[in-house]
Amino acid sequence: MRMAGMEADQLNGCKAIILLLAAVVAWTGFYGYAAAETAAPPSRSLSVRRTTAPVEIDGRLDEADWSACDSFKLAGYKDGAEPQQSTECRLMWDDTYLYISWKCVDADIWGTLTGRDDPLYNEEVAEAFFNPDGDTETYLELEISPRGTLWDGNIRRSSSGRSVDLAWNSLLLKSAVSVEGTVNQPGDKDSCWTVELAMPFAELADAPHTPPQEGDSWRLNLYRIDLPERNTKLAEYSAWSPVSGDTFHDPDRFGEIIFSGSPVRALRGDTNEDGKINIFDLLNLLRALSDPESQPVDSANDVDENGKLNIFDLLMLLNIFKDQTF
Repeated sequence: MRMAGMEADQLNGCKAIILLLAAVVAWTGFYGYAAAETAAPPSRSLSVRRTTAPVEIDGRLDEADWSACDSFKLAGYKDGAEPQQSTECRLMWDDTYLYISWKCVDADIWGTLTGRDDPLYNEEVAEAFFNPDGDTETYLELEISPRGTLWDGNIRRSSSGRSVDLAWNSLLLKSAVSVEGTVNQPGDKDSCWTVELAMPFAELADAPHTPPQEGDSWRLNLYRIDLPERNTKLAEYSAWSPVSGDTFHDPDRFGEIIFSGSPVRALRGDTNEDGKINIFDLLNLLRALSDPESQPVDSANDVDENGKLNIFDLLMLLNIFKDQTF
């Protein structure tokens, strides 16, 4: 009887341990620790090219590289729907900064907050979330208002929720805003406000490499909040990579950027992305400048096996260079 009682006690103890382990597994999975099961692959991916020219952070985006790099638009933050007020974004990088721009179409530009780390998320704002190492547990958040006010914080997710360290301030960040219209003048119709930001790699300690190496990837998301008529019921929340819930703080759904070693202004026809172009592509490019309806170069007639041009093509090129500025 004693042996039977001991066996029963041991069996009950094993059952208790099994139930406890099951509870732990369920609890950790609920709070996001089962990353392999809950984290989704990036729904958005972007190759970010290098800029080789100086960038003045003034909110104007008048450098040639801004016009040359790829652009994309933000969409509804959950359903991907087209917003009423569009937002066009661009990214590029050099050895010191990741450059980001937002061009925010806005018929009524406004903002009241002027202090560092004021709650800009209650007004109109452009936002960037950075998770360089992709761990989805710690990430940086930057917010910029139409008035140029800055909010920056270090975010940490844990089993007890989300914590924000507002004591962290970027000391090397550069940002500027330009406005086509007026701020806080609801009686007129505005055009847009533009944010230009340079995020320093030196302040991203958890990045795989500083500066990034060609092929490095980060998790990142870009957002915008627009509040027409200063009415939160009319708020539009836009994102690059859609989130799964009712918050921008969804690092499992951040998009992916991949650092490319190719220059922003790569030549058309530069198949090797090395800044060089073959003679046939050069001829086609120059002909297209003078006559978009022109026929492509026939290598048999225009360039011989030694790479020499015939006299007619030489005259055409001289005429193009005379009339064009590059």
